[in-house]
Amino acid sequence: MNKAVIIILFIIGAKAGAQTSALNIPDSLAAVGKYNEAIKMLQMTKPKSDQVYLRLAKFQQATGLDQEAIKSYQIVLKRSPGRVLTALDYGELLLESGKL
Repeated sequence: MNKAVIIILFIIGAKAGAQTSALNIPDSLAAVGKYNEAIKMLQMTKPKSDQVYLRLAKFQQATGLDQEAIKSYQIVLKRSPGRVLTALDYGELLLESGKL
């Protein structure tokens, strides 16, 4: 029983770790102002988690790609409608872009 639990936790941790490491490079690129390269890397990430779409939305918004950022936020909110902070960021972007 204990071995099964440890194996399951290891598998879950490995999947979460892989996704986190996939976000490190785009975050580093964005930190030095290379948003377009970060966006390209995130767009190539498969499968895309909510965290990938959120980063994508932030980077798209930072480069003025508001329509694409809106789409990325919509995907996350459709998947996880209870994300209050994401909904606030989405609403602010809609206000800024005049898309009410």
